Amino acid sequence: MGLPAFGDLGGPSPSFLSPAAGLVRALDVAAPDYQGGQDFVGAWNSETGQAQPGYPATMNDLQFITGPSVADIDGLPGQEVVEGSASMDLAAYSAAGTPLPGWPKLTTDWTVANPLIGSFGTRDVDGGARKSVVSLTRSGYLDVYQTSAPACSPSSWPRFHHDNANSGDYSRDAVAPGHPYAGRIEPTRITWKAPGDDLLCGTADHYEVVTSDAPITAANFASADPVSGAPDPAAPGTFQSLDLPPSAGRYLAVRAVDEQGNVGRAQTFDRGP
Repeated sequence: MGLPAFGDLGGPSPSFLSPAAGLVRALDVAAPDYQGGQDFVGAWNSETGQAQPGYPATMNDLQFITGPSVADIDGLPGQEVVEGSASMDLAAYSAAGTPLPGWPKLTTDWTVANPLIGSFGTRDVDGGARKSVVSLTRSGYLDVYQTSAPACSPSSWPRFHHDNANSGDYSRDAVAPGHPYAGRIEPTRITWKAPGDDLLCGTADHYEVVTSDAPITAANFASADPVSGAPDPAAPGTFQSLDLPPSAGRYLAVRAVDEQGNVGRAQTFDRGP
């Protein structure tokens, strides 16, 4: 009745995670009266099929139409498992299956969606930026809990179906690089601040720079003339520059590309008539 996930709980291969229930609890779902039983969130080694040490971890109730999310939420090495239940709480467990200090969190009602883990209301490159855990209940309450984890710490399965494209693919990087920003133009050079590989997190793979005598947009970027000599992307927020060749046209644009070919939005420049 719940949704599976894959996540990094340590080791060379990802772990398979899923809501689970004991036999008595499973019978309780179909029976007209409460029978008791026990509920769990399970984690198994994806190569051997054996349960990970410390799992299954005990949940307070069934996990209806929801599933676990996996990300760093305590700021310590390793990632944690976050899962909501029908018992008005949101639980969190370490890679070893032990409850995290300060958890579970009260949610006021059944959790009906996978927890969403990411930065909220901050810029990822800010020193004080931290992750939040977002939970939705069946009565429509949206709960947001602050964590101690930096905004760019690892998140191997931070939301429903893994990523913004709902791919359900553990190996996919569906987060595009960020937007080069704070662009400046000089007579023979353009300057910008580096984005990240995933928005403002990480370091992008490379830049694409193009020029044209007509304004450059996302729709015509690929048809503009390429400009060589772009620097390798630096850490997010770092100023970078490119010396312009004599053949550069009035308009220029630069965008970041990650290792899986995702492209970010472009910073555009107008040199004037």
